[in-house]
Amino acid sequence: MRSHPNPSTFTRHLISLLGVFFLLIQGSPPARAASEAQGTNDTIFQLSISQAENEVCVGQSVNVAIQWGPNTHYSGNGGQAPITPLTGPSRIALKASLGRFYPESVPPGGAVSGTTTVTYTAEKEGNEKIFAVAWNGGESDAFASDPFKVKACEYFYTLNAQFDLSVTSEDLSYHTRYTVKARGTLTPPDPNEPLHLEARNNYVMLNATMVSWSSSKCVLFTWEPGTGMGEVDARADPGPMGIGMTLQLAPPRDLAWNTDLSFACNGDANTVAGVYPISTRDPWMSVTFPDGIGTQDVVLDMFDIPYKKLLGAEGVSVSYSSKLTLERKDTK
Repeated sequence: MRSHPNPSTFTRHLISLLGVFFLLIQGSPPARAASEAQGTNDTIFQLSISQAENEVCVGQSVNVAIQWGPNTHYSGNGGQAPITPLTGPSRIALKASLGRFYPESVPPGGAVSGTTTVTYTAEKEGNEKIFAVAWNGGESDAFASDPFKVKACEYFYTLNAQFDLSVTSEDLSYHTRYTVKARGTLTPPDPNEPLHLEARNNYVMLNATMVSWSSSKCVLFTWEPGTGMGEVDARADPGPMGIGMTLQLAPPRDLAWNTDLSFACNGDANTVAGVYPISTRDPWMSVTFPDGIGTQDVVLDMFDIPYKKLLGAEGVSVSYSSKLTLERKDTK
């Protein structure tokens, strides 16, 4: 830190007010065709299976609706129609060639008719066809299928965080805004593991801006008193039980605030400058997106720690928000 060699008493008082500024830096789909179904032939039950997307990305999880009930379109083929069942199928088995279901089968719970929802997660590219088979005791009965395409997609993450600090006193009032931004493209390093995604060496950008400055005795020369940059790695993997995606950001490397604040009070010029490295926890942040994509609030320790320290302090107003977004985009 460097300053004017003979600062006045007022200047020393002003620097103490600006200490709050440095405290933060230092601490801180379209409709689809109906599914193919067997239930209009000589089966006891009717069955359908469907999901709403024409195309699904590798790694994407979608809801799949399964509906069953007594077969009201029995043809008989010259024989006698079966008696209307008193209970539903003993179980409904599910099958997929390019992904997996959770749960893997559906226990109808004894209901003669009903609807339930399971989750399908795509794991490989290609033309998928999911199947449901209703079992009546030890014999298979009705079945249904639903075809759709599984495609490769790119994933992007974005971190946007903002901290607002306002200090008010008799001699000086100022409002400073700090921002942290990062963005990266997540791709599979191993084509044989398309659900494991990584992004390496993406930049983290820091910025501090004086939004307002009010003083009858002092003039501010630096309206962008803080900048910084570092690098961060990220990874995304399937969430718990294979549903959704969990995104993790590693601690940034070489992340530091570079500050340079210049002002003059009563003709007494001063510059306060320094470099303040930032250390973070490991992982820096970890978020699970149940739908595979979306935006969630995250705790950013370099903002959260000073926020808790300054909250409620006399003459100080603070607020901050930090959001992590995971997006998906077709590669074709």
